[in-house]
Amino acid sequence: MDSDARNKGVSALDLVEELNLQCVHCPKKLSDYVIKSSEINRLALNLLDSFYTYDPKKSLLVGITELNFLKKTVISVQKDLLKHIYESQPPIIILTSNVDVGFDCIDILKVCDVPIARTSEPTDKFISNFFSYMTSRFAKKHTIHGVLMEIYSTGVLITGKSGIGKSESAVELIRRGHRFVSDDAVQVKILEDKHLIGEPPKNIRNFLEIRGVGVINVKSMFGMSLIKKAQKIHMEVHLQDLNFFSGKNRLFINAEYSEFFGVKIPRINIPVYPGRSVSTIIETAVMNAKNRAEGYDSTLSLISNLQGF
Repeated sequence: MDSDARNKGVSALDLVEELNLQCVHCPKKLSDYVIKSSEINRLALNLLDSFYTYDPKKSLLVGITELNFLKKTVISVQKDLLKHIYESQPPIIILTSNVDVGFDCIDILKVCDVPIARTSEPTDKFISNFFSYMTSRFAKKHTIHGVLMEIYSTGVLITGKSGIGKSESAVELIRRGHRFVSDDAVQVKILEDKHLIGEPPKNIRNFLEIRGVGVINVKSMFGMSLIKKAQKIHMEVHLQDLNFFSGKNRLFINAEYSEFFGVKIPRINIPVYPGRSVSTIIETAVMNAKNRAEGYDSTLSLISNLQGF
């Protein structure tokens, strides 16, 4: 569903699981309810001004402010608000700030025939988390062949032809304490700030294939601490056969970039040949790139030293 969430929406089950909500009422299966908007309606605050601007595709939020408002309104206004909710059928009703689910107006909400979930988070914090998660889910996605790792807090997309050693390098990097995101297929989405976020397809999450060994579960073998669900992609490391490595940019004087869906990231080409520790080279490349980002370029420093002689 992730690949076409923008068209089909996000299931209430995914929302509840990802945001650690407590489901207090659900007439049917949570997966049967679909959220098709990344925005939220707030009970009373949205509906009081005009029922006509209310978007039924949006989730409905009820917090302390909304409950206090309802308590102070006359019965006729309460009935109008609740009647409009019944008729609009929001995909899910979310109670924030540990509001009292025993309050009469909340009990009445159960008649809406939609799931009601609850969180202890304050309203403003929950709205921020909700918006962040939904924006991410609705972002346009593409699939890239490669391995995604977090190395020294840097998102590294390892690419190269099939059999070049991407997965084998990933295992060695995991053994050294770096975190694994995805093997073989990386789902990449573009956020509004033009950043690339990579994550594994759900059906292969935590799995990694090594030729000659088979498929391993990284989570069960190395532990949860070396798994990451998603990672911002900062750079690409492209593995190449030595025969195809030009070596024209050996000193890396001119930076190279890869472009994915309109977004550019630095690219480093690494030749692969027997006896070479590719994982060590990848670690070194990442540390060198971090130095450059912080303002120190060892190549320029060397050239400056040589010119001084």
